[in-house]
Amino acid sequence: MYRCSCAAALAAALLCALPAHTASAPGAAPDDVPEAARALYAPHGDAQDGFFTPWSEIPPHTLGGFLRWQLLSRNPYDKHRAPEIPIAANDGRALAGDEPGATLTWVGHATFAIHDRRDVILTDPHFGPRALLPARLTPPGIPLAAVPPDAFAVISHAHYDHLDAYTVDALPASVQWFVPLGLADWFRQRGRPNAVELPPSTGRGGSGSEPTARSGARG
Repeated sequence: MYRCSCAAALAAALLCALPAHTASAPGAAPDDVPEAARALYAPHGDAQDGFFTPWSEIPPHTLGGFLRWQLLSRNPYDKHRAPEIPIAANDGRALAGDEPGATLTWVGHATFAIHDRRDVILTDPHFGPRALLPARLTPPGIPLAAVPPDAFAVISHAHYDHLDAYTVDALPASVQWFVPLGLADWFRQRGRPNAVELPPSTGRGGSGSEPTARSGARG
């Protein structure tokens, strides 16, 4: 677990929980957003015509592109030996209390648990034993049972390693979910009625943080 400022903790949660900004014109970045990040606030399309990533073009998926990626790309990381990942014991009991600053715990893959005062925020929660076929190599950074019933969770996209049916079913039904367009019905069918769909570049304020949807170059 790493202790840091509220703003740093929320920004590190990737796409998910950001400090609330002063309201501005639709599609316009607030004045305090750095120039390098202002493209995140550009128009991303709409539900009728589809969404896109405004700051880069995604090349079409072709067989040739797939083969170049598989055969010619170079991965700088050595995958021939098992990774050495230090693990700190954490029973998660602190999530039930009031955190005066903010803490950020890496649970695994894209899952982080942010504890900011009374708020507990999960990003792409995945506590399951497998991601489709690959088995989990290390236990989650905190037990699933430690997640409080008033937590809320943010889903970035619906790939199997970011949206896990096992975890959705196992977390308390009272958890508040913020999900991409088209996913709320899937949650409700699983008995999880507290699902709010967020189009790209929109946010929904909570007690202390504002989850904000951002487009990404993922299929």
